[in-house]
Amino acid sequence: MGRISKKEQLLDRENLETVLLQQAVVKELKKIADDGKQALHAVLADGEKRVVLNERGAELGSIYRTSSKPAAKIVDINVVAAQADEQGEEIIYRLPALGTPEYERVVDLVLSHDPDLAVVEIAPDGVKAMSEKVLADWEVTGNVPDGWEIVDGKAGYTATRLSAVGKRVVAHLMEGNAKLLEEATLKELS
Repeated sequence: MGRISKKEQLLDRENLETVLLQQAVVKELKKIADDGKQALHAVLADGEKRVVLNERGAELGSIYRTSSKPAAKIVDINVVAAQADEQGEEIIYRLPALGTPEYERVVDLVLSHDPDLAVVEIAPDGVKAMSEKVLADWEVTGNVPDGWEIVDGKAGYTATRLSAVGKRVVAHLMEGNAKLLEEATLKELS
């Protein structure tokens, strides 16, 4: 009998089932943990810390809520820019936000005085439509228009998704550990 490859081991039905169900259990536990942390956040005061002890008095750790820290916020950039200039800080000039009237004025100024400074782009929807057409034509004719090339697309990814049966299996597995989960999540507090 031949040796089983690593790929065959990984793609074995039992291994696939284990990975799928592990991901589902982790997802459920994360949801429970996040809910518990949010509930604690709501009742802890800023800066409050609670030491967590087990039933024998051994310290398991602590849970705390950080205090908010004051921050300085600019309310008048022109006044602050003058201060920054006096202090030798670098001042960065940016174009106005895309689509605003100020942006359109800047583009008109550049195009009328020094068009070589303008960077040409095509709107994302236009690029998508054009690239889909180029790809469709290439698949049929093998021709690629000037300015285009055919490249590998983005790499695939691995995901897990449970079926209805898989969700019932996870629910059953979780029921089998209800006492453990209840203790771990302190569900009796809800």
